[in-house]
Amino acid sequence: MKLHEINGKALLKRAGVPVPAGEAAASVEEARAAAERVGRPVVVKAQLLAPGRGKRGAIRQAATPDEAAREAGALLGATFGSETCRQLLVEERVAIARELYAAVLVDARRRQLLILLAAEGGGDIEELFARAPERVIRHYQRPLAPFHPFLGRKLARELGLTGGEIGKVGAVVGRLVEAARRYEARLVEVNPLVITEAGEAVAVDAVVNLDEDAFFRHPEFKTLGIEMEEERPRPPTAREVAAVEIDKLDYRGVVHYQDIDPDGEVGVVSVGSGFSLTLQDILHHYSLKPANFCDCSGSPPASKVYQSVKLVFSNPKIRGFLFMSGVVTQDLTVTAEGIVQAYKELRPAVPFVVRLAGNRDREAYAMLNAGGIEHVFRREDAIETCVEKLKSLMAAGAAVSLRGAP
Repeated sequence: MKLHEINGKALLKRAGVPVPAGEAAASVEEARAAAERVGRPVVVKAQLLAPGRGKRGAIRQAATPDEAAREAGALLGATFGSETCRQLLVEERVAIARELYAAVLVDARRRQLLILLAAEGGGDIEELFARAPERVIRHYQRPLAPFHPFLGRKLARELGLTGGEIGKVGAVVGRLVEAARRYEARLVEVNPLVITEAGEAVAVDAVVNLDEDAFFRHPEFKTLGIEMEEERPRPPTAREVAAVEIDKLDYRGVVHYQDIDPDGEVGVVSVGSGFSLTLQDILHHYSLKPANFCDCSGSPPASKVYQSVKLVFSNPKIRGFLFMSGVVTQDLTVTAEGIVQAYKELRPAVPFVVRLAGNRDREAYAMLNAGGIEHVFRREDAIETCVEKLKSLMAAGAAVSLRGAP
């Protein structure tokens, strides 16, 4: 899960990495007050997840609190790409003498930490990686081996730093390694890591990607306002928040839920992320608008399947429902139990189509039929056949509604 800059910096600060003084702001008045407390010229930054904020005008400088308020007014509510700015970071403006790049990430292939350093930083760092990869310093570190201070200084010398800069940057590198380990991060990136005119090493930006599976080991995240949620370019909907709570209550399996079309007509639950994405494409091919994405996989208990179906049906706009799987290893009798429980409770008035394939699917079909679900498809049935059936049922329902209208 990728954190906004303000949360990433909070974690780095706790690990001892120097960061500029700053505060969060969600309104013009909060931005003015934050700038007053900082007490010097500030930078007003839109909190977005996509890179390249500076090039898109999402980072503004302000010399006074009134200027900070004016820039905040221009940023809040503005759209940058697919993201809308709803929160700002107002922090002191740093006098930059030199920009560097530093990152610590997990190299899954080697099962080690990879430390990346470059003597250039800023918005065009990707070009440096592509143009001159030999100018990027790479150091592999065993996860449990100590990162001794001399290693940080050694890497700083390789960057071409001299004098006191060696110790300052070397110490920051060591603290970035510490932050990555302490918070079980997949990535900790500082771009740029700057040398100030006063000779200090300061992280003026931060990208931190956390491992969602490790959240339960870090109760401190909640005190910092860091909640486990899906990355999205907008605030979560009520159903998306509810899906996160469903996952929190039971670690078995997942309910990855996204509302994707406010005019969507088909409620969807599917098993397997890749299959779920393909199913979305198939629905569009048949001119059906999915209202949501909901992957309920990873061998969830029946209670979690039941809750996922009910969650989809909490959308009053859906005119049809589809529960479908590719060929999966999870016990489908458990999945069928959850589907039947939800069906009996909901007694849906819209077409309800189910297609399962995989482990114990024959027994699952019998359970679905015994539960009163009429439109049950087997592994031998093509996905397209099921979608065509749903479309015809929805069309017939619409025709009945029109005939019955006054």
